[in-house]
Amino acid sequence: RFQDRTDFEGDIGNFEKAGVGVDGTYSLYFGTQIVKNLIFQLQYAGVSENSKDSNDGYDIYIAEARYNFPYEYKPFIIGQYLTTHYDKANTKDGNSYGLVVGMQDFHGLYAYLAYDRISDEGVVDQGVGGATALHTNGHNYDAWSSTFPNTKAYKTKWEYQLDKVRLKASYALYKRKNQKNVNETNFSVHYKPRKNIELVIRQSWFKNEYAFDLGVDSLLITKAIYSF
Repeated sequence: RFQDRTDFEGDIGNFEKAGVGVDGTYSLYFGTQIVKNLIFQLQYAGVSENSKDSNDGYDIYIAEARYNFPYEYKPFIIGQYLTTHYDKANTKDGNSYGLVVGMQDFHGLYAYLAYDRISDEGVVDQGVGGATALHTNGHNYDAWSSTFPNTKAYKTKWEYQLDKVRLKASYALYKRKNQKNVNETNFSVHYKPRKNIELVIRQSWFKNEYAFDLGVDSLLITKAIYSF
């Protein structure tokens, strides 16, 4: 019931009561490895107008296929389709088509490039209670920029392990017709002096209308995490 316990990168977030567990909210997940190295996933969420997350009912369908190539550097490719069907007849349904290419281990480097194309009219809703699905999501104020109609979203992410330190960097760009482009850049350092202790410093820079409304264009976050 508390899906907002982590942020969009899986780090500790705010414990806010989410829509899951509220009457009228249903979800279903199916995953299988059809053949070696090919992983297929199906997800469904049905949200009624009584849930916390929505004033109107809608259904979300997600299909995703991932293939891990059996080569050096462990390259992979992901194809994704996400659609949102709204109960109201005058609300346009939203569709998203996504593609991701990357490598899991290039001499310790993990990296990927992601692209999403959103339908011209309908908004895409990614999930219930803060759950996300699109690989082009930003980390902070741009987390939902990839869901708006007529959007072309791009993102690249890089991670590198240096002994007990893991470096992470990402850049996301969102292009919408007849609107200004928005973008977000993130850099973080994750240090684990012990197995159950993690120290995190993350610096973010963003350029979008939401951040400007708040009078900010950057964000610095420090965390100390202890896992029991």
